[in-house]
Amino acid sequence: MREVCETCRALPWNKGAQVRCICHGFNLDVGCGKNRQAGFLGMDKRSLPSVDFIWDIENLPWPFPSDCVDKLLASHVLEHLKPWITFDVWNEMHRVIKENCQALIVVPHGQSYGFLQDFSHITSYVDATFAYFCPADPSRLYTIYEPKPWRLERLHSSPLHNIEAILSPIKDNHHGLPPHPRKPSRKRSPH
Repeated sequence: MREVCETCRALPWNKGAQVRCICHGFNLDVGCGKNRQAGFLGMDKRSLPSVDFIWDIENLPWPFPSDCVDKLLASHVLEHLKPWITFDVWNEMHRVIKENCQALIVVPHGQSYGFLQDFSHITSYVDATFAYFCPADPSRLYTIYEPKPWRLERLHSSPLHNIEAILSPIKDNHHGLPPHPRKPSRKRSPH
């Protein structure tokens, strides 16, 4: 195991968590609660035995270096965000995740009983919601807010249950789209 650097030692580790160096990559379970997934380090605002980092995901920026997360899981947490901070949290996920890595998102479908039954569910997601994060989507919904761009790799949706999405961050200047064609410049003759 790597020696723990000062940056990682200063992270908001939960008591009993195995302190380690995460600078070169780790899997992050955002809002893990009591159900941190195997192979992930968990972040939650509550101090529970399964939580490695005690941090409220709405407290931005998160305490991690940029481009340090290999895989990000946000399962049944994004629907609890205040709507006005949702884009900021998505942008923060984009900041911490490495290029060519994946975010695994699970939310209750916004029209499902599972979403409606819980009064703490305040931000609803439907299939089209993910188009707001994906510049390549033909709906052009991305152009309304233009958050940090993502590429939708997979989407499974059931209006009676959940939406499961896999996204990858786009960290180039063209948002994963071909560059705009440029007209050749005309040079004027000095004469």
